Amino acid sequence: MRASIAKWLIIKWLFAGPKTGYELMKLYEQIFGRTSPGTIYPILSQMECKGLVVKNGDKYVLTESGRQILEDIERRREELMEESRKKLLALADILDDDRLRRYAEYIPLMDKVHPAVLDALADVELLAMDLGERAVPVLEETVRKLRSLRNLEK
Repeated sequence: MRASIAKWLIIKWLFAGPKTGYELMKLYEQIFGRTSPGTIYPILSQMECKGLVVKNGDKYVLTESGRQILEDIERRREELMEESRKKLLALADILDDDRLRRYAEYIPLMDKVHPAVLDALADVELLAMDLGERAVPVLEETVRKLRSLRNLEK
């Protein structure tokens, strides 16, 4: 799952402007911790082969295909978040659980979440399909992270 998140992040970072592989590696490290060129450059090579990025000098540039992929991913992510919210509300109604209702209301705020929380977001999306025993702890952790981010914004 981390490789697909890395690809999405690289596309987002390149959407903001051209970057060197080293700059992308440093951005990646801010989220996932220490990394090596063996993590970023193979992904960039795959993306280049697929026509999502091109290398211009020492910088990588997002192509029009890459921009389209980003738009598609963003649209699908928004759809998944809304589906997750609805399914969580439905489960909250079935279980008559106000705590789950409150968690569902945090889902629209997740667009403002730091990318470090993407793994938790992915878990929330998976839970929307298979809400089981682990739903509440994952959601509690996500809400805790959202609250801490909200406190940082103040």
